[in-house]
Amino acid sequence: MELERLFVVLRKWWWFMLLAMLVAGISSFLAVREQPVNYQARTVLMVGNALNNPTPTGNDFSLPQQLAALYAPIAESSAVRERTKEVLGLNFLPGYVARAMTNSPFIEIVVTDTNPDRAMAVANELANQLILQSPTAPNADDVKQAEFVTSQLADLQASIEETQDEILAKQNELQNVTSARDIATLEGEIEALRSKLRSTRAIYADYLVGAGSGAVNSITRFSSADTAVRVGSSNMMTVLVVASIGFALAFGAAYLLEYLDDTIKKPDDIKWSSNLQSLPGIGRYEMGNAEQSKLITLTDPRSPNAESYRALRTNIKAAVEDHLSGTLLITSARPGEGKSVTSANLAIAMAQQGHNVLLIDADLRRPMQHHLFDLHREPGLADLLHELNTNDQIKDIEGLLKGVLQRTTERRLVLLSCGTVKQVAFELLSSEIMHKILEALTHRFDFVILDSPPVLAVSDAAGLSTQVDYVIIVGEAGRLRRKELREVESRLRKANANIIGVTLNRLKPQNTGFYYTYYREYVEKDEEKLKDGRHKKSKAVSTDKPKDGRQTEPIPPHPQPEKLN
Repeated sequence: MELERLFVVLRKWWWFMLLAMLVAGISSFLAVREQPVNYQARTVLMVGNALNNPTPTGNDFSLPQQLAALYAPIAESSAVRERTKEVLGLNFLPGYVARAMTNSPFIEIVVTDTNPDRAMAVANELANQLILQSPTAPNADDVKQAEFVTSQLADLQASIEETQDEILAKQNELQNVTSARDIATLEGEIEALRSKLRSTRAIYADYLVGAGSGAVNSITRFSSADTAVRVGSSNMMTVLVVASIGFALAFGAAYLLEYLDDTIKKPDDIKWSSNLQSLPGIGRYEMGNAEQSKLITLTDPRSPNAESYRALRTNIKAAVEDHLSGTLLITSARPGEGKSVTSANLAIAMAQQGHNVLLIDADLRRPMQHHLFDLHREPGLADLLHELNTNDQIKDIEGLLKGVLQRTTERRLVLLSCGTVKQVAFELLSSEIMHKILEALTHRFDFVILDSPPVLAVSDAAGLSTQVDYVIIVGEAGRLRRKELREVESRLRKANANIIGVTLNRLKPQNTGFYYTYYREYVEKDEEKLKDGRHKKSKAVSTDKPKDGRQTEPIPPHPQPEKLN
């Protein structure tokens, strides 16, 4: 059910969602088109000497990783930033990120800027400033000392290589000596050379540490920012993402509006709002003038709305299982929803099918049926109730009925109008007297239709619902609210009313459904053919009177009221 409602929202608000998507897409396109191109420069630093050490230990890897995580935030400190701006002569630094690479002794510095040269310069200088923060950073005051240490390292390296060569030569010589004395002498010399090699190596290691080479807490440049790469997501992808977001937001807004709007606009809304059956609705039609009759089933029987009343008649007969008799109550939630016009046209539609129908105007507060049929208001139902209530000796109800029933222009339709209303009549609508009246009438007519007051306005409709076989609720499309329909259903259910369903009145053409649309298309084409045929026939026949003798005058007005004898 919810999935179906989502599709309903899509069908109704597709234009709003499309507009939102276009606005979002065009706006994002104009925005990204004006954005400058960005470039990224990247430099990588290495902490420690694990890659340069031929025999690294576990400590050579774990400790530099920890130091890299400590050094990375320093690259983003204000001291490093200010020093970098000072060296490069910049008033500002572009955006950059310094982070320790996962499970490695490397630190990555990435600079993003619209100028590729500036991005590379800033990346390299940030690396230089971070190197200066390490304890092995070169010092201007220690340049001579560094040169001395370097020269000493070279001498010590040469001495180590010379000593190793001497040891190798003595070992070769030892292999050719056979005298015990000479062997002892050579072994002593070899041991002395080895002692010298060990001491030289120790001195070399001390100088090496002092020079910073091989220190664990040291930072060296692994790769420089020699190039700047153009970056940024695809403009088309950005436009598509923003347009999709605009569509999603518009859909959410449309669904929220539908949720907040609790009016029932089309038959499908009925099943979402209550447990009642949806009956064929009646389309909205404009009255040409104030004198035009609302009984469209009489005045324009080929119209779509007249066909809608006939479709409603068919559904009602199917719901009552094609019973040839029954009492039917027509009511609404509140006044002005078209229940009286629906009652009258439904009664005419049933009479046109050959049923003997009685229409009772049971809305004693705001009677309408005598106006619609242009008949007398009294005597009527109220007079009949009052007469039976005041005179207990009257047993001939049939005789009283003959004096209040009026014929209409539809041959098989009879009207029992409102009558002269007295206060006691309201109390008698749900009494045993009303039950006797209806019982007497059901023996004379196939269907008895009661036009009752609105359920939410007065209690008359709930009381009358206990006297009839079936109840139909009429609601105005776009005016009837979900909570009102649920309240009407609740009150009638408490009275044990047998509700057939709900029919919506004054539907907009787009909400009337396929039946209305297809019927209108079919009939209009048929009428065009008939008009073309009549037009051709009128050209061939020049007499003022048709050959078959039928009258061409318009339908005469309603005749004067006639009492049933």
